Amino acid sequence: MIRINFVLAPILLAITLLASPCVAHCQTSTGVTQTDPDVVDLLGGDLITLHPDGKSFAFVNNQRMITTHLLSGKQPAHEVGRNPFHPRCLSYSADASQIYCGGYNGTFSSWDIATGTRLMQSQIDPKEPIVSTSAYPELSLIFLLTRRGDVYWIDQKTFSARGHFESGFKDCSQLVVNPATSTLGIAGNHGFRLLSFHEGKLIHAPHIYDKVGYAAVLSPKMDMVVFETGVFGTDSSLAHLDYPHQPVYIRGRLKWFSADEEIIVVGGTADVHKKISPKFPDSFAGEDLQAFSTNGKQLHAFAPDPGHDVAVTPDRKYIITWGTTGLIRVRKCSGF
Repeated sequence: MIRINFVLAPILLAITLLASPCVAHCQTSTGVTQTDPDVVDLLGGDLITLHPDGKSFAFVNNQRMITTHLLSGKQPAHEVGRNPFHPRCLSYSADASQIYCGGYNGTFSSWDIATGTRLMQSQIDPKEPIVSTSAYPELSLIFLLTRRGDVYWIDQKTFSARGHFESGFKDCSQLVVNPATSTLGIAGNHGFRLLSFHEGKLIHAPHIYDKVGYAAVLSPKMDMVVFETGVFGTDSSLAHLDYPHQPVYIRGRLKWFSADEEIIVVGGTADVHKKISPKFPDSFAGEDLQAFSTNGKQLHAFAPDPGHDVAVTPDRKYIITWGTTGLIRVRKCSGF
């Protein structure tokens, strides 16, 4: 009987291991590490942009390869093409057939996702990086923003120049367009401005802060603005532009604004010495994330994730973090 146990023990152990679910750091053929059933980690990626359908996203890896990846992880990542210059921002075209890429050297390019063909490349501004690209099918235009605050709009089919405006607004990071009102919003480390992009006329001139700690972010519809406050810009002050003197104060730095302007996600300080993924030794915690309603009510608290940038799918089933250690984390979420 003892002899039979010695013979069967290795077989039983093998059967047990094969039957066990793969939930702890299973390396896949696509370079994705599955740390638990609700988390997928991708090593070496940045500049996340969500597909319009919210089921996949595009990113740039550390070899400048533009790559798309399904949030479900059921299919291998798709490599679109290697950008010849260092990317600064990504976005999808209106029909999601192309990916637009803005570079640190002021170059704009468009890639066909299916074929991996670079459709065009043009240097918009040789002295300033392009920090934002956005397509607006209602206007048949693509808008580009440089860090210096210069705005360009080009035809989305021919890529020919249609207009240019020098806002004189420095250190910019966000560009928002409302096609219904022909209003363009620029925001960055020194405040925000709203402009008419047809006439180049300043239509709203709030106080422009001259301190880096007072960075501003506009809501998707430009009805609200969030300022970073506190000694190190670690708190947020959310104000509606129709009644700016009644702000809502929230502990944390703004990371994401929902399209319906009802929910925001903010990040605070986490234990930077806490390991997030044992598979990647350098992946430490980024920030504790929390979801709030725009009236200041806390809705959800997330586990600390690596990275200081955040994207949330429109259905709010997935949250993606990236930006500090080269680790992209996709996490299933619910409850907000």
